[in-house]
Amino acid sequence: MNKKQQEEMIEWIGDRFCDIMEICDLAGYKLTTTYEPDENRKDGLLRTFAVQLTYPYRHVYLTIGKLGAEAYQEKQLDYIKQILAHEAFHIWHWKYKKLAKSRYIHSKQIDDEEEDLADRFSIIISNLIK
Repeated sequence: MNKKQQEEMIEWIGDRFCDIMEICDLAGYKLTTTYEPDENRKDGLLRTFAVQLTYPYRHVYLTIGKLGAEAYQEKQLDYIKQILAHEAFHIWHWKYKKLAKSRYIHSKQIDDEEEDLADRFSIIISNLIK
């Protein structure tokens, strides 16, 4: 993917994520979208998308990984929409997770529950975005 195609992908995915954030009543957040193809990750994992939240500054960083870029190139739009909805849900319960981790039994329990909740809500939201 050349530089122009990367910029178009970043803009398109960022715009879709903004649409989802608006539907989720998260429109007051600033969004920065970047593409990081995962080659330099120490853990070796490939990602579709990932979000990081800067609290209390309401700044969301959306990262497009190698799998997300491949889905974009293959025009897997429903799949992208569902994964972006999943990532938006992480914004909703980020503060809950931070509070819960201070009282957890095992952190993997909380991480697993967070992923399950995000999956469930992403399906609901993606079905609403037709």
